[in-house]
Amino acid sequence: MLELITPNLLKELVAANVVCSAEVVGEKGGYVVLVKYGVGERVVAARDNTGHIKRRIFASLDSVDNFLRKIVHIVDYRVASANFEAAPRQARYEKNSARLKEVHESAAYDKWFRSQVQEALDDPRPAIPHEDIKKEFAALRAELALKAKL
Repeated sequence: MLELITPNLLKELVAANVVCSAEVVGEKGGYVVLVKYGVGERVVAARDNTGHIKRRIFASLDSVDNFLRKIVHIVDYRVASANFEAAPRQARYEKNSARLKEVHESAAYDKWFRSQVQEALDDPRPAIPHEDIKKEFAALRAELALKAKL
């Protein structure tokens, strides 16, 4: 199995003009990008949802072309698509659906949090001095510690 290379490192190698070639290889589920530099050959990597680094699989040649040309600045590459087999639509839908659900949940939490902050800022009651709160909670902690010893 080939070693992995991060997009950032690949971009640096391209800028240093040490990348010999790039090849887009079709496989089950999409395309992977192989890059050769010096005597080494590596597969472009990406982080998954859990933070683990694994081979990056592109769903289409358009996404590969966008990555290579616009992100890492490789304009000349070879495509070997004989073994390409698209990922099932359902798998892509579920992946995108989970991502969108996460975004919506995050936005809903942000909206709720901002409303709570605004509600506190708009509260007409007088503020309680920090020192008073510290004394109150110190007394509460002491009371709980005493109960815990019994």
